[in-house]
Amino acid sequence: MKIKLFYIFALIIQVGHCQFQWESIAIPDTIQIMDIASNNENHIFLASAGNTIEAGIYRSIDNLTSWEYLTGNDLSIYSIEITENNVVFIGCSKNIYRSNNNGDSWEMVFEGSYNVTSIKTATGGLAFANSGSGSYISVVKSTNFGYTWDEVFVIPGMIEYIYDFSILNEDTIYMCTTNWFDGGGVYKTIDGGDNWEFDGMYDFHCTSLAKNSKGDIFVGTYGHNTQYWFSGIYVKYFGEDVWIQLNSTLVNDLLINNQDNIYAATDYGILESSNDGLSFEYVNEGLFEGNIKDLAIDNNGFLFASSHNPCNLARSTKSTITGINMKEQKEHLKCYPNPAKDYLIFETKEHNQLDHSEILIRDIYGNQITTVMLNSNQTVWDTRIIPVGIYFYQTVIDGEVVSGKILISK
Repeated sequence: MKIKLFYIFALIIQVGHCQFQWESIAIPDTIQIMDIASNNENHIFLASAGNTIEAGIYRSIDNLTSWEYLTGNDLSIYSIEITENNVVFIGCSKNIYRSNNNGDSWEMVFEGSYNVTSIKTATGGLAFANSGSGSYISVVKSTNFGYTWDEVFVIPGMIEYIYDFSILNEDTIYMCTTNWFDGGGVYKTIDGGDNWEFDGMYDFHCTSLAKNSKGDIFVGTYGHNTQYWFSGIYVKYFGEDVWIQLNSTLVNDLLINNQDNIYAATDYGILESSNDGLSFEYVNEGLFEGNIKDLAIDNNGFLFASSHNPCNLARSTKSTITGINMKEQKEHLKCYPNPAKDYLIFETKEHNQLDHSEILIRDIYGNQITTVMLNSNQTVWDTRIIPVGIYFYQTVIDGEVVSGKILISK
């Protein structure tokens, strides 16, 4: 399949955002942050690697007041992934480890050959990771919640490193790579990872992938082997085969929240877009100086950013989920029992004005699963046929957008 690139240079980048500010977070001076992750309880995990006194995993369970050192063996960690059920995976200099108890103990579930720089999981036990270095780099896959892994694809290029995966659904997965000399780009599978094909962005240094609720796929790039000015954020819209350049910058990481706001970690700070990448603005107020390397978001929509050298960590002072007041949300709409098994009740106060007669339910991929019709101040949703996993709901009450997360368990 021939993939075309189009470049849009009439983009808008603005500086400053009066509502978006950052606060610095104190971290141990022995840490070199390689990755950040948050579980459903907003516990924050930091991966540390390199020439540090204590490489490994650090965890905060008290709203970033203190940090616990978990791994205890100076093991360099390059990637963290936490599932909807709070199972933690870490990728290190060779292997993948799994924790079922929030990082208190670890079990090796895959023995590889070199740095595991990316792990991605999805509902239903599906997971992908990379393994290898030099002339042999491969993709490994798990279908049983990370207990066992199988090699499914070997990168055809020499010295082509895998940096990220993006799982659109159980069949369609994207992977981005970098070859610093010749090659690199984006690969795609449409059969769950059994077969992969090159999907464009040849010679780009692709660092990160992200998807929105429409199924559009975004890739961040940090340079190009021959034409460095092509670096930036690209998008391939759902159902299209064309990669379109949205801006020109050096991108280290990409993140899209559940309201489709795009955040990019760059060498010049953090860019935000609230219109699918048509325009971007820097949101650097209160942010430390230096190249931003990694981004993460917690369960309440607060954004985290880190740099490597010097090592810094910051958190946004407000949630990135706009139009939602967390305190008022609880007053407007109750959702219980959560986790739900056979049913879930949406309850509003009698005086609330229902602006819409329905609640939209989406899965973690952003796909609309169903709508729940609000016929009274207490509506019961039958969840018996809904697969186990995390879902998001959204409606409008008293003129305010109300949304939240639902966990379906059996």
